[in-house]
Amino acid sequence: MEGIIHQVIPEGGKVKKGEVVAKVYNYELETELKKRRLEIKQESLKSHLFLLRHGSRIKLRDKILIAELDNNISLFREKLLSFKLDDAKGIQKKLDELVLKRQELNEEKRTYQSEIANKIKILEKENINIYRSLEKDVSYVFMADCDGVVSYYFDGYEGKLSSDTILKTPLWETPKIEINPQKIRNGQRVQARTPVLKIIEEPCYILTKVSSDNRDYFESKEARVILFPEYHTQISASVEKIYDKGYHSPELLVVLAGQAIPSLLTKREISMEILLSKVSGVALPKSSKVEKNGEVGVYIVDKYGKAKFFPVSVKIEDASQFIVEGLEDGAIVIKDTANIKEGMEVKVEEQEDRKY
Repeated sequence: MEGIIHQVIPEGGKVKKGEVVAKVYNYELETELKKRRLEIKQESLKSHLFLLRHGSRIKLRDKILIAELDNNISLFREKLLSFKLDDAKGIQKKLDELVLKRQELNEEKRTYQSEIANKIKILEKENINIYRSLEKDVSYVFMADCDGVVSYYFDGYEGKLSSDTILKTPLWETPKIEINPQKIRNGQRVQARTPVLKIIEEPCYILTKVSSDNRDYFESKEARVILFPEYHTQISASVEKIYDKGYHSPELLVVLAGQAIPSLLTKREISMEILLSKVSGVALPKSSKVEKNGEVGVYIVDKYGKAKFFPVSVKIEDASQFIVEGLEDGAIVIKDTANIKEGMEVKVEEQEDRKY
């Protein structure tokens, strides 16, 4: 539907299936419908007022006719009792005319009431339809149809590089299409039947060419570390598929699967480095990482049972963990440092799980 988009989840935000991602409001339609509802209310009030006034007028006219009937009935009796039959016939004719007028008056009343009732019924039906339209047509809620990362960026490659095409087709060249990038911004007017967001399912696929000399490395099942120097970030990715041209080709086409990084959602081509050598060190959860006076380290439990900052050398890290060097053998590292301060007494539980 056409309207103003309100982005509930921002660009790069992670969502679960069924979660509300964005809403579109058509404020002009809402104003128009509410204005019409007010007009309907006023018309309905006028119709009821007209019906009341018309009923009062009919009642007054009928009262006058009844009074005339009563008078003529009295005269008719007098003429009959005095044997003035000719005069009685004239009065009888007058009585018939008055009865006919009352019948016509009642018919007029029924006709008018029926017309007004139909008009009120039509107005009420229109009011119900407007109410439903206010619920259905004024706003639309976009919900995530899968778990993933939200993006409001489109470049024309959507569908061209889907997971199916990447994993089922030996793509040696990225499909060349004319890129017409657009980004849907919060508060922007969007047109009906145009895409406003997309959910990028994880894992996110990365297609790259590598030297066939590294075939053994990529055919192993170990996770790979991919560095993105331009964005000073890195991810851990696994090899999903390898395409080989054959004929002793010097290149392999490798499909890597890793987490989606918000800063990379608007990129189709990007420089990256794949670490071919293994990184030695100790793997720690990201929650244990501490920065103090520009130095990276962790809190360990000293021999007095207190928290102590210990600097380490970070070799590599991803969203959930980082690998460090410099820890002493048997050091007890505090996993969650959110509420830890230097010198704080720490109670060590399940010590075996805290040794790295």
